[in-house]
Amino acid sequence: MRALTLVLLSGVVVSFAGASVPAAAAEIRYSDLLDEMIDLRALARLPRPAEKCFQSSSYDRRSKSEADKAGWNANADHGHYLRQEGDEYVMADEKGPGMIVRIWSANPQGTLKIYIDGAAEPAVAAPAREIEVYSWQNPERTRTPGGRQPAWVFPEPIGTEGASSAFCGRRAAGWNLYLPIPFQKSLKVTVEKPDRPSSLYYHVNIRSFAEGARVPAWSMDLVRSHEAQLKRIFDRLSQPDRGLEHAAGEQDVIDLYPGAMFSHDLYGPGAITLLKAEVEAEDPRAALREVVVRATFDGAREPQVCCPLGDFFGTMPGKNLYASLPLGAREGFFYSRWYMPFRDSARIELINEGRQDVRIEGLVDAEPITWSDDLGYFHAKWRRTPKNTTFDWPILECEGRGRVVGVALGIFNPVSGWWGEGDEKIWIDGESFPSTFGTGSEDYFGYAWCNTALFQHAYHNQTLCEGPGNGNHTSVNRFHVIDSLPFHRSIRFTIEDWPLGNTIGKDYCATAYWYAAAGQKDFFEPVPRAGRVPRPAWKPFRIDGLLEGESLKVIRAEGGDASPQDVGQFGGGWSGARHLWWRPTANAGVLSLAFDAREAGRYEVIAYLTRSWDYGRFRFSVNGKPAGEAVDLFSGKARLCEPTGPIPLGAFDLEKGANRLEVKLDGRNEKSPGYYFGLDGILLKK
Repeated sequence: MRALTLVLLSGVVVSFAGASVPAAAAEIRYSDLLDEMIDLRALARLPRPAEKCFQSSSYDRRSKSEADKAGWNANADHGHYLRQEGDEYVMADEKGPGMIVRIWSANPQGTLKIYIDGAAEPAVAAPAREIEVYSWQNPERTRTPGGRQPAWVFPEPIGTEGASSAFCGRRAAGWNLYLPIPFQKSLKVTVEKPDRPSSLYYHVNIRSFAEGARVPAWSMDLVRSHEAQLKRIFDRLSQPDRGLEHAAGEQDVIDLYPGAMFSHDLYGPGAITLLKAEVEAEDPRAALREVVVRATFDGAREPQVCCPLGDFFGTMPGKNLYASLPLGAREGFFYSRWYMPFRDSARIELINEGRQDVRIEGLVDAEPITWSDDLGYFHAKWRRTPKNTTFDWPILECEGRGRVVGVALGIFNPVSGWWGEGDEKIWIDGESFPSTFGTGSEDYFGYAWCNTALFQHAYHNQTLCEGPGNGNHTSVNRFHVIDSLPFHRSIRFTIEDWPLGNTIGKDYCATAYWYAAAGQKDFFEPVPRAGRVPRPAWKPFRIDGLLEGESLKVIRAEGGDASPQDVGQFGGGWSGARHLWWRPTANAGVLSLAFDAREAGRYEVIAYLTRSWDYGRFRFSVNGKPAGEAVDLFSGKARLCEPTGPIPLGAFDLEKGANRLEVKLDGRNEKSPGYYFGLDGILLKK
């Protein structure tokens, strides 16, 4: 086995580079804050006194204490505000000095207003949805359909679904704004006249500075005065993997046989600035879990990095292509740009704990530095719980001083329905209540509505959604760069595994990335190979020959809408894990559907339906002729959906091609609160 190449990028010793923001009492320039958007070295600086990052959100206010399970599990995470002032709903109200680092919403509405330092007039007031749409670098595209000039504009190309917008935009149905918005004395963020105030989901993430720090009062004029710098940062964030093909140094090849270990030592003071690796194996997906990467800095008792090789690079299982600022997976290689400083030494180890030969082509770039005690050591560790029974699933528990800079989460979901609904919760330094309390699993990762679309961004990504629906493997990540999470004594970081998740057999795994001072303690333990093997993907159950209800043409739906619905979250038994869901709202209504017969003849028609706690009673007809008896679809079980299995409707003469099935609402069980109807499909037997 050959050694990995160590490349010193410069013969000049580099001073500690994470100090773009001056000491607490000094003046902090806006250019300093902007530079931090792309400065991964700054993350290695240990937090200064009073430095904190927290979140104001629309989480369900019934959640007050872990001791109250009903309240703690409450999930109506929308429409909650600090207070109402006339037509404005207050989402955040903080004292300075500090800055907004992120704003997110699943459904922005109304006029977003940001008041800086007690000003009577907002620094910006514009329709909230315009954070996605307009740009003052594209004058031809910066007017609304009505022709007016929008007030809320940023120096970047138009943000559209699927586009990689650097500062703001919509990705997989989630709106995000990443831009430093500093304030010296106070901050107030409101939404004026939202369309439906009770429905709004939002996050406002805020970073605080120590008392005495001096920051500029934010305004759009301040933004425009830094246009050249913003364009440079935009270009960097829009192409976070730029230049990696030409990284200095010759890549070397390592052959790792089963049970073999490779190690490579570096001597300091120095810092690793780039890792690249490509894996070849008969089963690459398995190899990326079987090979473990470890890194030990300055002779620590336990490695600060201990992670399956593929998961270390932020996506799992296997290689799923994406590009972010610190990590990515491209055709030909994975990369890491995390900054990893060390005073005396660093050891990188690769251990093949699998049963197949693995070849790794790798590269390490490093540079000499001047060591400072303000530097923290980089950590990346992995955990998994295939059979989870914990509501607040722990991503990281750590004692010491440091800052969290990222999370990569992998989920295996044995049904096609949504796996999440879990709020992230972050307790800093022993808080009795988390200073970050989110609104949903996908919301933390910057998207919304359990959207299955893959997306890429410098700070957050959905790299895999295997399907069907949200079934099988999903891989998401979020990297905290301008919104890193400082802690001075401890941190506890969890994400809810909502109660439904404890009945469907899903499992979570996660890699946490953080910096910490020497001597920190965490709760991670190495996971044996058997506990790292990815679960095989499943295919949805299908009833042979079934005409799927969700695929039938709706001719008319009186009394309520009819549309496909995922039912896999309720368990198995439905063909394709979906059905057609009709939602009449009163004791009247007809659903008429078209279905095809391959040839004319007499057929037995068999319906496969859904029962639930709020379903009605229905009668059927085929081509205008009554079919079977009335069917009561009330389940008699609280909040449970279940498939009925086959229900014969009778024998009918069908035409070749289009025929008609009609469903008529015939009341409801006295115990049912609703009139809903679900059709898995119909089966024709000639």
